[in-house]
Amino acid sequence: MKRVLFLLALLLGGCASYDADKYGNYNDVVLTDFEAKIIANDITHYLQQTIGVKGVINLNRDNSTFARVLDETLRYSGIGVTQQQAIYPEVNYRIEQLNQSQFVVTIIIGKGHFSKIWALVDNKLVPLPTRTIFGGRELGY
Repeated sequence: MKRVLFLLALLLGGCASYDADKYGNYNDVVLTDFEAKIIANDITHYLQQTIGVKGVINLNRDNSTFARVLDETLRYSGIGVTQQQAIYPEVNYRIEQLNQSQFVVTIIIGKGHFSKIWALVDNKLVPLPTRTIFGGRELGY
């Protein structure tokens, strides 16, 4: 009986879990292009304050909607984006569902990271008014 319960729990857990892409990015939230753009703009604004408008980052990514929009938004803002260039700070992201209407976006850059919780309120994407920063202004590079 214990084996049956264990196998059932393992199978159900596998159905609800997501794996990171081959670059270490993780996303279990489906975003529209418009929602991805709002979040990418927020991330870009923060990175401009920390690495500078003309900074360069290494963003290895897949072809998901969020990854594509983030890459485009960073480049359009003047931040250089490379792939597989270890001399620049590596950037990864995690987008994790908290409940039916909230999710957290975490950006990992170098040895630091920052997070913001977003909510869907009346079908509008709304950021919670706080940002959590670990690593301070010195993000490990």
